[in-house]
Amino acid sequence: MSFIRHALHQVWAQLTAKKPQLEQFLEEVQIRHLRGIRELHVPFSYPVSVIAGPNGCGKSTVLFACAGAYHVPGQRDYSPAVLFPNLSTPAGTHVSDDPGTPSFTYYFRDHGNKFGMVWQRGKSSWNRSFQGRKNVQQPQRELYLRTLANLTSPVEVRSILQIGRKAYEQEPISSELLSFAQRILPFRYRGLTSLQLKGKDLLFAEREQPNTSYSEFHMSAGERAILRLSKDISGLRHALILIDEIEAGLHPYTQQQVMLELQRLALRNNLQVLVTSHSPVVLESVPVDGRIFLERQQDNVVLQPA
Repeated sequence: MSFIRHALHQVWAQLTAKKPQLEQFLEEVQIRHLRGIRELHVPFSYPVSVIAGPNGCGKSTVLFACAGAYHVPGQRDYSPAVLFPNLSTPAGTHVSDDPGTPSFTYYFRDHGNKFGMVWQRGKSSWNRSFQGRKNVQQPQRELYLRTLANLTSPVEVRSILQIGRKAYEQEPISSELLSFAQRILPFRYRGLTSLQLKGKDLLFAEREQPNTSYSEFHMSAGERAILRLSKDISGLRHALILIDEIEAGLHPYTQQQVMLELQRLALRNNLQVLVTSHSPVVLESVPVDGRIFLERQQDNVVLQPA
């Protein structure tokens, strides 16, 4: 058995043993009447789950549905109305989305309590209920959601090139936030800095060998993705981490390393991690109870044995 396979088996056993001790855990999401899904039940048994399947099978829909489970204090709105917007135009129904009557049902374990919550779309808005229970509130939890759209290409952020000509803020990235990336990437960094201007940021790296400095305009897609992921999630505790197409831009061996370090981070920081992927390498980097395989049928999406 290779070193990395041995390390994966070790962390699988540790995370499985740790799961009952987690204060918060999203145990299941149920999706009804949305994006060609008539009814789909997705249970989460292992703290790091990989949602796999062919294009159009609903992987991203499940991921976004999970983002609506928690109230995220001090951050953007993750309600279904924001996550699943509908186009409505004065031109009439032929150029408007048919919103239907979708709903999401969540089952939580939260600080010793078990309960369910339902988001359901009414005629004009989404309504939240707790399956008849009163005096219950939506649980709060830190949440990180990364999609391919978050990995903005340099072409889309050319305005940041003006950052050096204006009064920008400079924030060094601590070694704690960089350690995740350092265990994966083959480079050694003297430092990593975030240059910030008007809500946008640009990473600037200083590498030891060769001795060079460069912005993320000159990083490979893989280096950029791993550095940003490291910066964004390494400091989170007890959070729900959602990552769409985690393998994008990564070599298969690097995909395996990323999944190993994600599970180690989940173990240290009491995280629950859900990722989508087309990669068998990513799927096989979690145990069988962490593999969720979706398949689209004519009028529904179903869960298949991984």
